[in-house]
Amino acid sequence: MCHYSCVITVFRRKLFAGAGDERGAVAVELALVFFPLMFMIFLLFELCRVTYISSALNLATAEASRYAAVAKISDKDYERIFREKLQNDVPLWPSLTKDTNLTISVKYCDTLNDIITDNCDSQSYEQKPLAVYHVGYAYSSIVPFVPDLITESYLQRTTIYVQEYQRNKT
Repeated sequence: MCHYSCVITVFRRKLFAGAGDERGAVAVELALVFFPLMFMIFLLFELCRVTYISSALNLATAEASRYAAVAKISDKDYERIFREKLQNDVPLWPSLTKDTNLTISVKYCDTLNDIITDNCDSQSYEQKPLAVYHVGYAYSSIVPFVPDLITESYLQRTTIYVQEYQRNKT
């Protein structure tokens, strides 16, 4: 019976031997865990932000170019129409992005060969049934290690539509 109590006593001494010498352990654990955890949280936020902006560009490009292609718009400022559509249809766009980083261009073409050879006109839309809508967003990341060249090329959208009101004129 003494043997069992001696084993328990020795076990308790070895188990709790370092319990009194743990001063500073919390600071070391915090230093080892806090910064990688914050880095992972910021990285996750950055990936969510890139995904949201990419999805918003897809949606806005499709909706705005469809709207401009189908409707006969008396005001031919397609860039302004597109920006308004983006502000109205994508509610979080202003809070997650800078509007100055957004580039929008509309080119009008006669044939598909003109689109392939980039022989399109950005001024004259008359008698040009095809329109090429190009939207780009110059993405700047919060986390500095994300290369801008990868995300900038990733955040560009181009849509080609038949301008319904111009198609009947040709």
